[in-house]
Amino acid sequence: MWKATVPIWMVGLMILVAACAAEMADAPSGDTAQTPQPSSLPPALQGASADPGKDAAQRAKDDLGERLNLEDEAIAVISVEAVDWPDASLGCPEPGKLYAQVVTPGYIIVLEAEGQRHEYHSDSGAQQLIHCPDDQERLQTMRAKSSAEQAPLTAQQDLATRLAIPVDQITILRVTEEEFPAGDLGCPCPGCPQSPMTGLVSALRIILKAGNKEYEYRARGMAVLFCGER
Repeated sequence: MWKATVPIWMVGLMILVAACAAEMADAPSGDTAQTPQPSSLPPALQGASADPGKDAAQRAKDDLGERLNLEDEAIAVISVEAVDWPDASLGCPEPGKLYAQVVTPGYIIVLEAEGQRHEYHSDSGAQQLIHCPDDQERLQTMRAKSSAEQAPLTAQQDLATRLAIPVDQITILRVTEEEFPAGDLGCPCPGCPQSPMTGLVSALRIILKAGNKEYEYRARGMAVLFCGER
């Protein structure tokens, strides 16, 4: 009787152990539950820089390195300045080429290599990059337009050129700060490409008078746009 009982007891224990082992195998381990999930960001955005100015500077360095056959370490970034370009040429227009007359945010990047300085202009997303010729007088004039005090004087000089009259015959009637469409500041250019920019931005409305007529300009950053006769 004792000999028959022992095998039955042993078989029962083996079945119980096997059942517990199966349950443990099916349960997820702690390591598996904590495995990081893949990023939900699109591949193009994974690892993207949050500083477009830095991206623009690096793209400029890459371009200059190819032009001069220099390593990245041989090129120094002197400055990266945020600006509003007066049109889509980014301040470096090519003769005979038509550009959208829209305010285009971007950067001026100044690099130095082998004792020489080089200037690049870019848009805000660092997608457009232009190596500009060395023209300090032009650059100083453009930077002067970024001053709120200078913008009305720039408009005054522009109107004098348009009307072919002395600048002292043009009076600045008033300058107010208002909100206008971001792309063209509400001064559309017939036949020019449409701007992708939307929304409103703060800009200057400048009213000038020449003779018995009034003229309007709008200015933001380096952009001083002629809006025509009132």
